Amino acid sequence: MAFKPSPGMRVISSRLGPGMVVKISNSSAVVALDKMPGLPVSLAFSALRPESPVVVDEPPAQESSEPTRIQKRRPMAEDQVRARRSIEALRFGIVPFGSIRDLTVDFDELQGWVVEHLPHERDGFSHVSAVCGPFGSGKSHTMAAIRVIAAECGYVTAHVEVSGSDVSLSDPEGVLRQLWPTCSVAERESATPLLDLNLAAIANGKAQTSTALAEYERVLANLDAIGTLKRLDCLDPHVDDIEGFVGCSDALTANELQRRVYEDVQRHGGNWRSDPFTFKRLIGSSLSERPRDFVKCLLGYASLARRAGHKGLVVTIDEFEVEHNLSDTKWVRLTSLLETMEDQLGGEAAPLSIFIATVGQEGERGDPVVDNLVRVTGGDCYYLKGWSRDSMLELAKGIHRLYRQAYETETSFDRRLVDRTYEALDPDDLDGSGVVRAFIKHYVAVVDSIDGPGAK
Repeated sequence: MAFKPSPGMRVISSRLGPGMVVKISNSSAVVALDKMPGLPVSLAFSALRPESPVVVDEPPAQESSEPTRIQKRRPMAEDQVRARRSIEALRFGIVPFGSIRDLTVDFDELQGWVVEHLPHERDGFSHVSAVCGPFGSGKSHTMAAIRVIAAECGYVTAHVEVSGSDVSLSDPEGVLRQLWPTCSVAERESATPLLDLNLAAIANGKAQTSTALAEYERVLANLDAIGTLKRLDCLDPHVDDIEGFVGCSDALTANELQRRVYEDVQRHGGNWRSDPFTFKRLIGSSLSERPRDFVKCLLGYASLARRAGHKGLVVTIDEFEVEHNLSDTKWVRLTSLLETMEDQLGGEAAPLSIFIATVGQEGERGDPVVDNLVRVTGGDCYYLKGWSRDSMLELAKGIHRLYRQAYETETSFDRRLVDRTYEALDPDDLDGSGVVRAFIKHYVAVVDSIDGPGAK
């Protein structure tokens, strides 16, 4: 299984040595190397491996006349390792995914809101909800927290950040191409998450799964093809190609994949008449049909996730405000997609929830385009407040709790350190989107000077 790191994780490059992951893309990670501080570099996942767990010395043994023995080293507890790696990420101003719960202000309030807008068994309907707030209010962090909550509730999650250029809802297939590789299930990493969902759904009952996916013909066609190849024992050599294809990669066309796989089927004694299968692209070539195919793909994978033993699918879409800068042609395509979502998601009995993050437009509290989609589908909007001293105080308390766990300190929380950190921030930072990152980096540096490894 291919190794896929996450932000805040300690890794080792065979060529450049150890470092910490700052951010990841589909196939590479930006790593802050220990040997080159302040100069993060981009490295392919294949060039990285996880660093061995940190170990510490046991207390020295009592003096004895017996010959000296080599001190044994014990591994840290898993929670302490996680806490240390989280603190390392915080030194760069990055909130690690594994500590979202500890470092989210008003987490309980957010959790209650998210749980209310997941596609529960009690209604079974798909929803679109929104997270709205000014620049720097923590929307991206909140979207990560939503995925944590959804995963803990038993949902498959996936996320995408639109850019208004190379990743835009005006290009549905391009969005899915970025979305599906992020697909994940709580406490389980996989290099082939979509293929795993298909196989798990097949194992839970092929006939019942086919019935559940009857309305989603493209998702169903690929499920049937995967089931046939599994039965013929021809799946393993093609898992990477199939994962890419069902994840909307443009590396192979349907015909190319079909031909490549069928040659293997023939070598295993299969033939087209007795074992037919057809792979289908999730987004068709017809421009007018692409919005419909996009929605059907999301709904189909949500139903597939449920048949695979999960509660459904939760998708987060970040940075929607950049879409308002599209050209007229792209804007028409985007609005066509949103109208299709309004028509097909509202009241649709599929276990899908979509959360969209955006900034208010034209002096309004929310985004009128997104607000209409939310209203039609029966969702809701969660409004984020701007950062204040009180919210910084709550964030600092979370960091302090992590620090105590990471370094086993007994130091009590000191509000004066928070005030000192806040007052030391550059005035320009207080009005910008970097205020939280600046505060985190400065506060951790202050705590380091008191309780950090170098302070002892």
